[in-house]
Amino acid sequence: MSWRSWGTRDTLDSAIAALNANGDTALLDGVRTAYQRLQERGDKERINAIVAMTDGRENASSVSLNTLVREIQRGNQTGVPVVIFCIAYGSDADYDTLRAVADASGGQVREGTEQTIRELYKLLSSYF
Repeated sequence: MSWRSWGTRDTLDSAIAALNANGDTALLDGVRTAYQRLQERGDKERINAIVAMTDGRENASSVSLNTLVREIQRGNQTGVPVVIFCIAYGSDADYDTLRAVADASGGQVREGTEQTIRELYKLLSSYF
């Protein structure tokens, strides 16, 4: 399913429900894909943000952390600014990797408790 077809909440809910966890975490690839799509849209009139939440360690991406950080920094200077908010949920999440991604974009990283997730989404909703 193309991200462009996410026209309704039901479509998005169905896509999320179809996701399966299999033990690998390609967090960097996921962030990169979302980031590139926002850059492709090029909409400087909107607030462009990504929320990345993981309970695991990065172990399956094709892009390296250093490469992704450089791409985010360069893209935010020359293209559309995209802020990335990261949530480390559980003891297996790699907080340092999430911090590097968030810092590259001017975003934030939080430990994922129910309270911090609520606070982050409250903060995000104030932008929209």
